[in-house]
Amino acid sequence: MTQATPTHSTFAKKLNETFTCSELGDLNLSSVETLPDHEDSNREPFTLIFKSDNKNPAAQGIYELSHPDMGTLGIFLVPVGADDTGVEYEAIFN
Repeated sequence: MTQATPTHSTFAKKLNETFTCSELGDLNLSSVETLPDHEDSNREPFTLIFKSDNKNPAAQGIYELSHPDMGTLGIFLVPVGADDTGVEYEAIFN
């Protein structure tokens, strides 16, 4: 079965929910934002911010994130910030 490409609205419905990653632990989807349209884009560009309780940033790369409703998704994550509570990772879809 082929999974449909996730969209802004797909993730917006999962805001503040937990995604699980074997390498990064539990990630909370803390932000879903629309980006400016690209003329050659087939979908609405958007960005996601995931927050991890782990305080040690992992390298950027493709990670498998699992969600009970969405299944397992390979998403390219980049660490974009860290503080006393954990690390934030960004994913951009364009």
